[in-house]
Amino acid sequence: PVILDFVKQVAGPEMVERMRGVMGVEREHRDVFWTRPSGKHSIDTLTAMLPDLYRKRIDDIGFDFAVLYPSLGLTAPIHGEDDLRQAACRAFNTMNMELFGTHPDRFTPAAVIPTFSPDEGIAELEFCVKELGYRSIMIWAAIHKPDAELAAKAPELAHRAPRLLSHAVDAEHDFDPFWQRCVDLKVAPTCHTKLMGGGTTRNSPGNFVFNHLGAFASGNDFLARSLFMGGVTRRFPELNIGYLEGGVGWGANLYNNIVEHWEKRNLPYLLENLDPNKLDQDLAVEMFQKYGNRYLDAARLRGDDNPFRPRDYAIPENELDEFAACEIEQKEDIKDLYCNSFYFGCEADDALVPLAFDTKINQIGAKLKVTFSSDIGHWDVPDMLKVLPEAYEFVEDGKLDEAQFREFTFVNQVHLLGDMNPDYFKGTAVEVEAAKVLAN
Repeated sequence: PVILDFVKQVAGPEMVERMRGVMGVEREHRDVFWTRPSGKHSIDTLTAMLPDLYRKRIDDIGFDFAVLYPSLGLTAPIHGEDDLRQAACRAFNTMNMELFGTHPDRFTPAAVIPTFSPDEGIAELEFCVKELGYRSIMIWAAIHKPDAELAAKAPELAHRAPRLLSHAVDAEHDFDPFWQRCVDLKVAPTCHTKLMGGGTTRNSPGNFVFNHLGAFASGNDFLARSLFMGGVTRRFPELNIGYLEGGVGWGANLYNNIVEHWEKRNLPYLLENLDPNKLDQDLAVEMFQKYGNRYLDAARLRGDDNPFRPRDYAIPENELDEFAACEIEQKEDIKDLYCNSFYFGCEADDALVPLAFDTKINQIGAKLKVTFSSDIGHWDVPDMLKVLPEAYEFVEDGKLDEAQFREFTFVNQVHLLGDMNPDYFKGTAVEVEAAKVLAN
């Protein structure tokens, strides 16, 4: 109910009524239900809601400092109507800093930033950083836009067929000004997006688990592919990007997949080995004559329906190099463009965390940057007090050593946030230790 108080504060009573209507809309897909711990773990639900209680228990939980991400705020940046979306984000950010900005030595909230256009993203980013004092932000992996033709002809149905648009590949806008403003304001964008419902393969009306499996990984993958293939990590090497709640398995898969695709789809390889104009037609006729039959007839290779005719591959010359935005000169460049910029948020029970450190499996000896994160206060964390001990089982089971565990739970987070903003941890409980990490 509190969010509506802040909607009224930032946008007036009429917007409150519109917001009530949006909050009450039923989804076609089965979304999460019974979301919070109850029974003997009811205190965990209350801890996530009450900042002063969280502050009282944070030592028992085992956290020195935490960046807090929203549940309710996940939907604010994707409302289809511009004024509603922008009012929802402004209200949520104003509320969240007032409620959860009360103990800056131990935790800080992340602002939700709408990015249907770079201008609206920059406007909310500047307000949150300059006016409200935010140090962390969250964006959506995709821009959820109703199909324009459907919205014009049947606006009441437009929400059933959203389009998922990228920030960097085939984008409607040039988002470089937004990324540059993140750099200027010393804020690392982080992504917390589950792709479920219309326009995705997670659209069951009756099974939430079916919809939820891999939902955050697919959202993170969409943004990471976009930023890498769109050349954002090349143009903004100082920009760190964090991906939450999807684990690192998808990140390792994407990284190795990019390397393998580049090996077979880089421009010199394409021109040398896959150019249809270079197909040996005489050899094709000879082989069809020798090994063909009445269906696989060599005469067809000289006719109009020749399946090897270059006309079937009429790609404009300037579009042949699909890695052009990355400016990759050698395979090793991929490792730098990917691994230096991306950080992968993993739960305590994510069994694939050790994969991030396996330089024998990850191509070019890559190590991925995993960051410890936990969905405390939600259904997937039954007991806040057991989160950190569960994560330490990686060490007890011999899957991580102490140094790797420290990277997972501390060092990588410091770099994600502090490389862009060396003052990020000033005044916090980890100020001294974070400074040592950044100095190294």
